[in-house]
Amino acid sequence: MQSLVTRRTIARLAKSQGNLLQNGFGGSRALTQHPGRQRFSRQGDGVRLLSALRSGPSSTVEFLNRDDAPSLAYRRVPGEDANLPGVLLCVGLQSTMEGAKADELESWSVKTGNAMVRFDYRGHGQSGGQFDECTISNWLQDAKDVLDALTVGPQVVVGVSMGGWIAQLLALHRPSRVQGLVLLCSA
Repeated sequence: MQSLVTRRTIARLAKSQGNLLQNGFGGSRALTQHPGRQRFSRQGDGVRLLSALRSGPSSTVEFLNRDDAPSLAYRRVPGEDANLPGVLLCVGLQSTMEGAKADELESWSVKTGNAMVRFDYRGHGQSGGQFDECTISNWLQDAKDVLDALTVGPQVVVGVSMGGWIAQLLALHRPSRVQGLVLLCSA
């Protein structure tokens, strides 16, 4: 049974569990206290962390300036292992690179050493342009420009909602660069 608990409850659980949380796979991990809330479920005598509170992105917002199109806001995390593919996130329609999925994917990329880029399409978030003047072709061009200018080597493209459509089109347009696709609720 899952429940949302506060920091005070987490502190009490940590004390009663010897400051360790069962990770659900037979091991354990030290409890890091964060302000706010975290989601836990009871498992026998232990507590399993289901999803930690996001600590926020480790990257900073930068801009890809283009001569023939609006500038694109992006966040980039350098990879620590050149043998691993990079990760490119294509968000959904009227979504931005600042969402929970994007933050979690960046956290994962930092932990695993994968490079990662996320961006706002034109007319979205912090990027330039007017939303009502944009088309799928424009947003595909944005993704191609980001892939070409901001990534190196093979990429796994993660597409969420409309971003799944963009990711599939990107794979067709840049087959030598797209090593894999992860599609979430794709349109």
